Amino acid sequence: MAAEQLRVLINAKAAEGWRYVRLESVEIHQDGTAGCFGIGATPSRLIRFDMAVFEKWYMSILLVLVVRIYRALIPPSLRRRCLFRQSCSRYVEEVARG
Repeated sequence: MAAEQLRVLINAKAAEGWRYVRLESVEIHQDGTAGCFGIGATPSRLIRFDMAVFEKWYMSILLVLVVRIYRALIPPSLRRRCLFRQSCSRYVEEVARG
């Protein structure tokens, strides 16, 4: 049932130009209340939100394009040194491509 609902949602969003990325969950702790002399007190509770994450397909293409223009126009000697094995621009390009 849930898988079918997700499939329908993904197809509907794809028709609007969105690309499915992933499912995410967010948990929020809501404090309880003491009430008045204990009357009307509510316990603390954990609220969970499950959500599907989408992105516009052209934003990834635009980001990759900007990174490639940056690499083409700025010589490596003028770029900031990256602390990581892979350069930051290469990492951004890989993530944007999915």
